[in-house]
Amino acid sequence: MINIAICDDQDYDRKNLKQILEKISLRNNIRFNIEEFKSGKELLNIYKRDIPKFDVIFLDIILGDSNGIDVAKCILDLYSSVKFIILSSSKDFILDGYDISAINYIIKPSSIERIEKELLRAIDIQENNKKFYEINKNGNTVLLKLNNIYYFEVDHRKVNVYEKENVIDYYDRLDNVEKNLADKGFKRCHRSYVINISKIKELRSNEVKLLNEQIVPVGRKYKENLKETFFNYLQTV
Repeated sequence: MINIAICDDQDYDRKNLKQILEKISLRNNIRFNIEEFKSGKELLNIYKRDIPKFDVIFLDIILGDSNGIDVAKCILDLYSSVKFIILSSSKDFILDGYDISAINYIIKPSSIERIEKELLRAIDIQENNKKFYEINKNGNTVLLKLNNIYYFEVDHRKVNVYEKENVIDYYDRLDNVEKNLADKGFKRCHRSYVINISKIKELRSNEVKLLNEQIVPVGRKYKENLKETFFNYLQTV
């Protein structure tokens, strides 16, 4: 399932794009969950509720209550992995698309073939991103398989990555880990820990037991949110 948002203040454009996306879904045998937003404020409210929902966002630039680029920047500050495709009737903001690393900037109206091409490219990037986490260790880029990671632990200026039988350390802030992996099944459970929700074996009052029998503490301020996330995860497996 690919979660897609359409943010456009023009009713006709939203409905038309949704119909195009439904055709692309059928043509490529890919299930889409499509949600529509008529303002940047509506879309931002979803993310401010700590729900990293969408893999791809089709975004207009000229919105009634805001500028689409500003909306995208706010979302990226919260969840950096979402991909944007700009759909606008104006060419004036093309260079601004680079500021949010947009997949592409498409001038409306556009053909189904053009939209399909850019959407499939965005999906391909997202599918690869869901498999690996990129870190910088001693100046070298290292790709870690997300499914192998049990949890992250901060240790002074370093972050320790715990796999089943391996520990990798590198310089970073745990806040960055939390933000980068928020929509990939990882959750902050303590000021010093971010855990892989799929590796939880047992959720206790002040700690979690992981599948490798490791015990990780749960901070009071994170407990309810972690509990809700874990129960939501159980509904999907």
